[in-house]
Amino acid sequence: MVFNLPYRLYDAPSSGTIPEEIYQRIANRFQIITNGIERNERATRIKYPTYYVIPELVLSSSSLEYGRFGIFFARTIPTLAIGKKLNILVQITVPPVALGLVGTVCAILAQEFLHYLELLDRIIKVNMVSGEICSTMFEEKYADYHRLIKPGLVFGSDCILIRHISKRFNDGFRDNRVENKAIKDWINKVRRQRCDLLF
Repeated sequence: MVFNLPYRLYDAPSSGTIPEEIYQRIANRFQIITNGIERNERATRIKYPTYYVIPELVLSSSSLEYGRFGIFFARTIPTLAIGKKLNILVQITVPPVALGLVGTVCAILAQEFLHYLELLDRIIKVNMVSGEICSTMFEEKYADYHRLIKPGLVFGSDCILIRHISKRFNDGFRDNRVENKAIKDWINKVRRQRCDLLF
């Protein structure tokens, strides 16, 4: 189920959060997300958790990897809804939606689905101890991949989807193409616009 936050996404270009060009790409390519969700559901016969696109470019870094940063693409988080009902949400950031290849987007959605299943497993077993704390982005990517259920066990009927996950998440996920385009088409563009406003 898509959880719609239109006021944040639709107002993003006018507020300067997202360049208009990036916003148009999201609008034109959102079908990739819905197709990817449907593909996950067909392969597993399990309903995908509530998901939505946040109009943000989230950067991550660590003090041990000076000068390096990564672009955050998605996360799966448990939340409490009205009446203290547990709800698990998948947040997808703008870069993969606006700039990613179809296979990359499918792999990210499938990876988040594996996180969803892993989280459900921990809740059912009442094993909700906090995850390990990693000091570098490399360690985090490695830990992220190795604590999940094997993709072949979940997506057994979709060999192409399994290949997408295995190829892109084998030693942690990083998409240099999407990151470079996000820097060029978003970070640098917003930076230039802000400089123009100052002078």
